[in-house]
Amino acid sequence: MAADATFDYDDLLEGAGGWRSRLIWLGVLTVLVVAIATGVWWEFFRGGSATTATIQTATVSVGDVTKSVSTSGTVAAQSTSNLNFTSTGTGSSRITKVNVTLGQQVKQGDVLAELDSTDAQSALASAKLSLGTAQAKLDQLLQGGTASTLASADQSLLQAQANYDKAQRAMQDLQKPADATTLETALQAVTSAEAQLQQSRDARAKVDTDHSDSVKAARSGVTKAQNALTVAQQSQTNAASSVTTAEASLNSAETAYCPDAGVSFCASHAAPISSADQSALLTVSGGADIARASLASKVLSANTAYSKSLTDQQTADNGVTTAQSAFSDAQDALTKAENGPTAGQVAVADAAIGSAQAQLDSAKAKLATLQAGPTASALADAQASIDTAAGSLTSAQAKRDETYAGPLPADVKQQQQSVSQAQNAVDTAQKNVDNTKLVAPFDGTVAALNSQAGDLAGSGTSATTAAVVLNTPNNVILNLTISETDYGSVKVGQTGTAVFSAIAGRTFPIVIDSIGSNPTTTQGVVNYVARAHFVAGPPAGFGGNAPVSPPAAGAQGGAVPDASGTPGARGQFSGTPGAGGGGGGRRATAAAATAAAGGTPTTPQAGATPSVDTTNVSPPTAGGGRFRGGAGAAGGNQRPVPGMNATITIITSQSTGVLRAPNAAVQRDGQNRVVEVKQSDGSSKKVTVEVGLSDTTNTEITSGVAEGDTVILPGVVATSSAAAGTRTGAGAGTGGVGGGFAVPGGGGGRGGD
Repeated sequence: MAADATFDYDDLLEGAGGWRSRLIWLGVLTVLVVAIATGVWWEFFRGGSATTATIQTATVSVGDVTKSVSTSGTVAAQSTSNLNFTSTGTGSSRITKVNVTLGQQVKQGDVLAELDSTDAQSALASAKLSLGTAQAKLDQLLQGGTASTLASADQSLLQAQANYDKAQRAMQDLQKPADATTLETALQAVTSAEAQLQQSRDARAKVDTDHSDSVKAARSGVTKAQNALTVAQQSQTNAASSVTTAEASLNSAETAYCPDAGVSFCASHAAPISSADQSALLTVSGGADIARASLASKVLSANTAYSKSLTDQQTADNGVTTAQSAFSDAQDALTKAENGPTAGQVAVADAAIGSAQAQLDSAKAKLATLQAGPTASALADAQASIDTAAGSLTSAQAKRDETYAGPLPADVKQQQQSVSQAQNAVDTAQKNVDNTKLVAPFDGTVAALNSQAGDLAGSGTSATTAAVVLNTPNNVILNLTISETDYGSVKVGQTGTAVFSAIAGRTFPIVIDSIGSNPTTTQGVVNYVARAHFVAGPPAGFGGNAPVSPPAAGAQGGAVPDASGTPGARGQFSGTPGAGGGGGGRRATAAAATAAAGGTPTTPQAGATPSVDTTNVSPPTAGGGRFRGGAGAAGGNQRPVPGMNATITIITSQSTGVLRAPNAAVQRDGQNRVVEVKQSDGSSKKVTVEVGLSDTTNTEITSGVAEGDTVILPGVVATSSAAAGTRTGAGAGTGGVGGGFAVPGGGGGRGGD
């Protein structure tokens, strides 16, 4: 609920009338009487001594006026995700790998666990192949006719036109009467065909009649071949005899020459003599020894005669082989002639007769047609040919037009749908492949690990059934509730503080990030969910982010009853501890102490939100206060973690560095606001003032008074007890506000003695 829920009695009374006004007055008086009685008892009777009442005053000062609301909240990880596989369509749903351990820090995109992806990868490859085929067909369709397809379409059209023209001419020729020249030509064709047929028949008859002549000629050939073979064989015999005679002559010449040692051929009686021996004999034959020269010449002559007889014998042998081959061929020819014509010869002759007969029949039919004119059947056939050619021409023309015009929109749309379906199949297959890997969606820590390799992948998404639970324990947020009465005053971007019972003496600055509009009702209480984040330094609009030096402690309060202690300088959220407030005068009443409270913390205004950084928290610096220090003495470097509960104060509005006076000093006078200003001569003067923002302690003064003016607090008195020996004063100083996330603030100043 709001911490600044105040109201003015005069405002309340102006809205009431009659008995209702009297009841209100009665209630107000009752409250006042009880309050006065309580104060009198507290001041005069609790010490057992007489007390003296003193009218209290306060000083108009420059400071801050802050309105805030209080609520509670719970720390949560900024990101938490219960991760599990989506195994539909991925084949095997058994976990093959778990790549992390409990408590392990991971990065966004890290693969935490995996399924068997064999089937999914195969399905993806097949889907991509189908997509490529469908896309190629679409590209070809959108490309339209190429040069070759256009040329083919033109050629098809030309051919169809030629066929149609030919069919038309055939009909015209069929319908046109035959003239004398045409009839004469047809008659000549019949005559020529008859002559050709007769020639074919004569050729067939000759095949049979020429048989006896062929036999006679073949027999004559055999006789001639036999005679030639006999002559060749006689020549072969004569040649063999010549070789024998020549060899004997050579041996005789060698024997006559051989008594002379040293001649190589004498040892073997070689026939014929080698070329080396012949060279030696030539040398001897030309020598001076006439007898030896004569013998050498006879050997050389005998050797030449022997070599010639060998050549003649080879020639005779070849002649016998040739004659034998000719004789064999002649015998084969005789056998063939005696067997008569072959089946092939008869078939060729018969085929020639058949062809000639067909030509004659065709010529006679054409002549008869010319003489009789076209028949109904012929005209029908000709017309059918024209119709077929016309259909082909129309089809070719349409095909050409289609080729030049490009694809039809319907065809393109249909193929685009095929591509889209193929792409959807690829996307689905890719998703199935992706689903075989459990990937970290953000940087975080493995908070729970509920699966291991070999397990079947589950489908649960709770913290106990998810395969992996991932969160960010070092990056936290604050979930809080806003009551329906405070909902209108809390806005996104407003700042405040959070205090944790688990982290004693620490105050953490926060910034509101979002406010939900969906209410939740519990036992008739309506609340709204909001979210905030922690900041490490002051947001924009609250003193800036520049570091500041520790402010000095407030001055010691005066000893006189109305002397106020100087408020302590406030600490900044940048981490500098606030100094303690100054010591007050004699102990004041609760109202007086409230009026003179110093060290009001400056609270961040809405503005730029600094980044959250909860790491490297420095140890706290001890507070500067003597009695109220505590924030600086505890807390350590502990920081909020998920699950911690916090008490939260949200700053809804604030005026900084303005003139302010205690709420008790500002009174209503009709439609005006007035304060009583104490004059230098001890008198007081009622002054009309303009007011601004009010909180539970002070009211902003925009005009009418100046800083340092002393104002009277109507109805607030300070008492002194002689027996107790206690001094009272209005200056109980308050400590500076706690520091930022990194360094806590200082403690309060010394109180009155």
